[in-house]
Amino acid sequence: MTSDTQDKSAVNEKIVEAAEVELGEATLLAFLRSELALHRTLLAWIRTALALMAAGIAYDKGFRFLHAERLAEGTAWSQNAHVVGITVIGISTVLLALVTVSYFLEIRAIAAARNGGVAKAVPTLLAALLVIVLGCTVLAVLVVTG
Repeated sequence: MTSDTQDKSAVNEKIVEAAEVELGEATLLAFLRSELALHRTLLAWIRTALALMAAGIAYDKGFRFLHAERLAEGTAWSQNAHVVGITVIGISTVLLALVTVSYFLEIRAIAAARNGGVAKAVPTLLAALLVIVLGCTVLAVLVVTG
């Protein structure tokens, strides 16, 4: 064997050894910080989606309540308020669904990078899915009753 080939095999062995080394405490803490940041971000999106859903409901129902006499006369822009309310709720639900998918993919990537460790994402995912279902339900009720 030549010296060059021996050097390459020695480097390859070092690379294999480095890959098999357990993750250090600092690396594990970095993964944990990243997971917690992802949880906080998704929870902030959930909070924002709930606020937008509440605003959509308030705009739709509040406009009807405040302008009941105009609605009876047929001079109120009730249909516009209804469309705006439904649109806001729909956008917030779709955005939350997209962010939840992105969150799930990021959590899986972190778990894979951590040598197959399991990320604890179930409670946050359940909260996001609950809000998505709530948004879809509210949207359906507003569309049907509108």
